[in-house]
Amino acid sequence: MKKIKYLIFSLSLALGFIACEDAYEIEPLGLLDQEATFFEVEDAQIFLNNIYRDVNNRNEIAFTSIFTDEVAPSADWNGSNRETHQMILNSTNGFAEIIWLNAHSVINRVNQLLEGVVLIDVEGETPEETAVNQAIINDVIAQGRFLRAYSYLKLASYFSPDMTDNSALGGILFTHVPESNEVLPRGTNGEIFQLMEEDLAYAFSNLSSNSENYIYPTKAAAEALQARMYAYRGMYDKAKIHANNVINNYGISLTEAQPFQLNNFYHASNSTNPYRQIWADIPAGAGYQHEQIFTLRSLLNGTPAFQPAGIFYQNSTRCTGSPLWSMSYRVHEILSQNPNDVRLFAFVDPTSNDGACNGGEIMIDKYPGIAGAQLVNSLKLIRLSEMYMIMAEASIAENNLTAAANYVHAVRQARATEGSVAVPSYAGATEAWADVLKERRIELFAEGHRYVDLRRLGAKANVSIDRDVRDNELPSEATTLPITDHRFTLPIPYAETSVNPNVVQNPGYN
Repeated sequence: MKKIKYLIFSLSLALGFIACEDAYEIEPLGLLDQEATFFEVEDAQIFLNNIYRDVNNRNEIAFTSIFTDEVAPSADWNGSNRETHQMILNSTNGFAEIIWLNAHSVINRVNQLLEGVVLIDVEGETPEETAVNQAIINDVIAQGRFLRAYSYLKLASYFSPDMTDNSALGGILFTHVPESNEVLPRGTNGEIFQLMEEDLAYAFSNLSSNSENYIYPTKAAAEALQARMYAYRGMYDKAKIHANNVINNYGISLTEAQPFQLNNFYHASNSTNPYRQIWADIPAGAGYQHEQIFTLRSLLNGTPAFQPAGIFYQNSTRCTGSPLWSMSYRVHEILSQNPNDVRLFAFVDPTSNDGACNGGEIMIDKYPGIAGAQLVNSLKLIRLSEMYMIMAEASIAENNLTAAANYVHAVRQARATEGSVAVPSYAGATEAWADVLKERRIELFAEGHRYVDLRRLGAKANVSIDRDVRDNELPSEATTLPITDHRFTLPIPYAETSVNPNVVQNPGYN
C-alpha cells in the first residue's frame, strides 16, 4: 500500500461540553494541530469513526431546552446558563459558539477524510480483495458525506435567518481542507443545499440498505435526512416523497406503548415496554431497533460516552440526583392531558410523584441512563415519528387537513398504553399547524427540536415560546418571545467574527 502522509487540521474541542455564558477561546479553521497517516483502508475507517464523536447533539438539546419552554430551574440549580434561560442572546453566547464550532469541525474533518481516502491504493492480491477494499472506501465516503450534510443542515437550522430563502446565508461553505491563514465567507443556502443534495444522493447510492444497522447512516437515514432538509426549506413536495419512502420501504414501524406494566416499566435493564426500551437503551443490538433510524451509540466502557442526562442532573435522574433543570410545568400539563400516554411515564421520573421533590418539581427521565452509568445514553438523532410529523406538515401544505390529522393520530395512538385515541379535527390550517407543533413538542421533547420547530413553523401556527410562570427563576421574567424576534436565529459567534472579517453577522446582533 502507498504510505500517504496527510496533514489534518483539528479544532480543540471538549467532547460533550455543555456551554456556559462565557465566551470560549475558539481557534479559526486551519490550525495545524497533528499529522494523520493513511496507510490502508482500515486507517480511513478509524479516522471516520473518530468523527462520529463530534456529531453528537448534546449542546443543541441543552440550548433548546433552556432557551425555549422545555425546562424549569430545579432545586440544585447553580445559576448556570441563566442568561440563556432569560432569553438573553448575543454573539458571546456559549451555546452559539459550540454549535457553530462543532458543526464546522465535523465538516472540516470530513473534508480531510475525503481528500485522504482517494490517495489510498485499494489494490489487493486478488480482484475480489480489490473489490472489497473499494466497496469499503465507497461506504466510508458515503458515511462522511452524510455527516457533512447533517452538519450543514444543523448550521442552517440555527444560523440561517431564513431556510426557505436560497439567497440567505448559512454556514461557511468549503469542501477542501483550508490553509491555516484562510478566512472563508458564509455560503448562501442555495449553494449549501446544492452540496447537501449531492452529498445525500451519493450517500443514498452507496450506504447499506440494512436499516437495522441504525448506529451508522443507512439508506433509510439518508432519505430521512432528505425529508428533514426539504421540510425545513418548505419544499414539502420533495419532503413528502422521502418521508413516505422511509415510512413504507425500510421495515421500520412506530414503536408501540404496549405491553405496559408499571411494576417493571422503570427497570434499568429489563423493562418490557418497547417505548421505554428506546430511551433506556435496553437491550442494545439488532432486533431492538424499534423506530430508530440514526442513533449515536454511547459506550459504557469506551469512547464516546454521551451524557444527555448530564444537562439536567449532576448525579442521577431523580429528585435526589442533584437536579439542575426539571421538566417545564407547561410540558407536563400537556402530557397529563392523556393519562394513558406512555410518554407521561417514559419522560417523567417516578420520584416526581412520591413527595420527595422540592415544590412539586417534575423530574425528567427521558434519558434514564444505562446500567452502570446513570447519566449515559445513546443519542437518537432521527426517529420514525419525525417522518410522520413531516408527512402531517406536507399534508397541511397541500390543504389536506384530514390526512394531516391521520398522521398526527398515528403517533398518538402508538403512544397509548391502552384504548383508542381520538382523531383530531382541524377547522383550518393555523389550527393544524398548531397541533403539529404541539405533538412535536412532546414527542421530540428534549431531543433538540423545539427551537428550530418554532422558528420555522411558529408563525404559521401563531405559536411561540410558551412557558408557565413557574418555569422561570423569577415571576417577573418573560414567558414568551415574539415569533418574529431576531433571537429565533442564533448569532454568529464573536470568536468567529473577531478573526474572520469575511463572515457576515446575522441581523439584530453586533
